[in-house]
Amino acid sequence: MLEIIYVILAIALASLLLGTGLPSINSNAGLRRATTVLADSGFHTLDLAAVSYRLSHGRAPVAPTEGGPPSALIPAYSETPMTPAGMGWSYGSANPGHSLWVCLSGTVASLDEWAGLAAAQRLRPSGTAAFDVACRVPEPSDGTVPPEPPEAFPASAALTYQVFN
Repeated sequence: MLEIIYVILAIALASLLLGTGLPSINSNAGLRRATTVLADSGFHTLDLAAVSYRLSHGRAPVAPTEGGPPSALIPAYSETPMTPAGMGWSYGSANPGHSLWVCLSGTVASLDEWAGLAAAQRLRPSGTAAFDVACRVPEPSDGTVPPEPPEAFPASAALTYQVFN
């Protein structure tokens, strides 16, 4: 009896695959989603660490001039989040002690990675994330519409998040 159920399920699955066509399955969707998740979860990790630091010390952590993680923030409040291959986190401040931004930048190898970063930008409120080829402070005019992808890959990409204004 159990074998009949297995045969029926196998026939149904085969019909589904043949009916929809195998080419319609996007094998790169996983890469796009992984890039989005790494960027967004990394930002949330660093945001929570910075908020914890600010609550403890009454000010934002000071970003070093060389762009590395604030020594008072990493590893005391968080570990450095994972990144997509070829990318890394950097930090900066337009007003030390009061503002802080974090940037995921580096080289993206494909359109799917570019699309993953664009999706991560769309998860943030308008004006709080900047998607460009280099790190820069997000501006109120930065919406949630990412720039056009480059014509060739690999390409430089940077997604900057405003933590404190």
